[in-house]
Amino acid sequence: MRLSKISVYWRYVFALAVSVLLHLLIVFGSTGWHWPLLDEDDEHVVEVQLSLPPPQAPPKRVAVKKAIPVHKAPAAPVDQPVADSGSLQEQSSADERVFNEAVLQDAPQESDPVEIEFHAGHIDMDFDVLRGDAQSKIGVARIRYKANEDRTYKLSSETEAKGIASLILSGKLVQMSEGIVSPTKGLQPSSFFYQYGSDTSKAQHAEFNWQEHMLTLNSNKGVSKVALPEDAQDLLSFMYQFMFIPPLVNMQLSVTNGKRLHAYTYLFEGQETLSTKLGDVQVVHIVRSNGDGDEKTELWLAVDYKYLPFKIRKTEKDGNVMEQIVTRLDTDIFK
Repeated sequence: MRLSKISVYWRYVFALAVSVLLHLLIVFGSTGWHWPLLDEDDEHVVEVQLSLPPPQAPPKRVAVKKAIPVHKAPAAPVDQPVADSGSLQEQSSADERVFNEAVLQDAPQESDPVEIEFHAGHIDMDFDVLRGDAQSKIGVARIRYKANEDRTYKLSSETEAKGIASLILSGKLVQMSEGIVSPTKGLQPSSFFYQYGSDTSKAQHAEFNWQEHMLTLNSNKGVSKVALPEDAQDLLSFMYQFMFIPPLVNMQLSVTNGKRLHAYTYLFEGQETLSTKLGDVQVVHIVRSNGDGDEKTELWLAVDYKYLPFKIRKTEKDGNVMEQIVTRLDTDIFK
């Protein structure tokens, strides 16, 4: 009788384990961990046309600090051909011009360079990482920015699975960006590091040589060198570059993940009110799409917080959606 009860008990435990595993596979799909924005490893550069779709109502004018001149990026990286994006639209709607004028009203001309406002200090941000339409929480992300009096900066990011997701998603995603805050160009990285898990052979590095205009990429595919555009950023620094050069001043960026360098064009989607654990925040919504809508990356930049990224969403080709939204902000820069 006792053996029979034990047998029934273990059959129950086995059935429960199988049920939990199937549930995880349904919720998370594959066992791969994808960080929003960062698994941009396309074989071809996708560059879309800059277009400003009209918002539903005229957006509120935004007062911003003086921005630097708009510098055109040089030719595309030598290792990736850039498709012709066609000519930009010749005219925006009246509502679009309202926003453009609000952001660009104080922007200096090429002949009138203005030094970017700089403050030493720190910015600590925590994010919830969510997946799918059900917004299931699968992890947390922590991003730390530190700017020193000598204008050097360091950005670090760490993402890891939490809760039930940690049963099938293991390891941390670590990124680091270091460089200087240029008086006229904002964040100017000198190095970038990217690694998921403990396998150092899969780490990715990028070294920026601004004097020789050369970018060195080091990954498990080997070492390569490409031309370094003026606007080049890494996957971590580009999200914080908007603190120094507001959106719409320069919507074309060259971004490296340590393995490749890609040219991206972002589109203005409009101004919105974003609900967060910090309260309702006015944000500028920009998006990068591959042109057919199957894959896109979206940023929500907080207007009253120097355009810090408060929400990030990555829609993958298979329709999977990964999102992170701010849960905590600690800084002494805005005081």
